[in-house]
Amino acid sequence: MTINEKSRVQFFLWAILLIGIALRFYQLDDWSLTNDELSAIFRTKYDSVFDLLKSYLSQPDGHPPLVQLFIYYWTTIIGPNQTLLRLPFIILGIVCIPLSYRVFRMWFSDITAVYVAAGIGLLQYPILYSQLARPYSIGLLFMLLYTYYWTKLVFLNRYNLKTYILYIIIGICSLYIHYFLTLNILILAVLGFFLIKKYRRKTYLILNAVVGLAFLPYIKIFLIQLSIGGVGNWLPKPENDFFLTYLYYCFNSHWVIIVFLLAIILSGILSFQNKFNKNNWILLALIFLPYIIGHLYSAKINPVIQYSTLLFSFPFLL
Repeated sequence: MTINEKSRVQFFLWAILLIGIALRFYQLDDWSLTNDELSAIFRTKYDSVFDLLKSYLSQPDGHPPLVQLFIYYWTTIIGPNQTLLRLPFIILGIVCIPLSYRVFRMWFSDITAVYVAAGIGLLQYPILYSQLARPYSIGLLFMLLYTYYWTKLVFLNRYNLKTYILYIIIGICSLYIHYFLTLNILILAVLGFFLIKKYRRKTYLILNAVVGLAFLPYIKIFLIQLSIGGVGNWLPKPENDFFLTYLYYCFNSHWVIIVFLLAIILSGILSFQNKFNKNNWILLALIFLPYIIGHLYSAKINPVIQYSTLLFSFPFLL
């Protein structure tokens, strides 16, 4: 990349970041807390963290406890202020913008990474879910972080203590943030086993085994949540066109944006000289496997799939 090209990329990144920040704070106080957020606040009324965790045995939330624990401690500091409640989640959503650039620059190119960062920064879908005090923006952040260190292990052979530690910590936190996030990193972890060099597989297996074992203390509550069915009592089963309506929603529910993106895709296909490489196939797996699994589970067992649960695979769609 020449100096001029690098300067242009930096200019667009800063523009995307600054506009993304402004959009996340614009008229934030004009809409009240959602029922989902009010439910999380209700769970902060326990006298201790022990009582909060014990409540999961009788009245389990539909999510793992890590974000709820954060909200519990955060509200003891800020009180009932709605804007301050959402502030950490907005900040994490903002961090996702440059982080998405760093991840996909490793996979493809600076230009591709700028497009992804623009989608994360400027589209209504990720903006909305970064404004909610729920597990979505933090889940997106940890999906990107996990992908970043997974890429270092699987593609770049960065086998050092720092990478090991961060990969394990990020993986463990992801398990305790959201179950759809867990599904995404599980898919990525399994794919990594087939992609990584054979002589590195033992180390890779150990790292992922440590991450998995860290979930054992919570397994009893997870099984209770699974048996009760989480939020399935009020969520409808997905229609057959759910993915198409999801795509329409992703891109601001506006046909102009969709036509513009289709034109970019068509231009890319016409100028594409090579066959799909492994990165392209990994992206397709990370886009469609979480959706297919979530859709089948929702249709056959218990409705859980929503637009919010597909946010974690959205960067790969971009």
